[in-house]
Amino acid sequence: MSADAVCPCSTSKEGREMEEVIGTMPITKRSAGNPRTSGAQLPLSMIRAGETAHVLRLRGREEFHHRLETLGFVEGAEVSILSRADKDVIVGVKGAQLAIDETTASKIIVC
Repeated sequence: MSADAVCPCSTSKEGREMEEVIGTMPITKRSAGNPRTSGAQLPLSMIRAGETAHVLRLRGREEFHHRLETLGFVEGAEVSILSRADKDVIVGVKGAQLAIDETTASKIIVC
């Protein structure tokens, strides 16, 4: 995955329209207190339950990348945070529901 990947949210028609709207608004904070605008890059571990994001890139070693890619965490894939329990995150990706730990989630960069 390229280090300078572009968020699918900002390249789709809906994403561009949202960026135009967001561009006219002051940056606000989400209920969780994390600033987020279209195209913002952050670890999956920072996304709240009920929210959806898109995979931009993976951090870590090549073996780790391969493992996550076989699970569906590929560039552009939509990931939904279904729930959280302690340090685990239950996600929906490519039609599957998976549990990953917080350390793994922190290495998946999303927008």
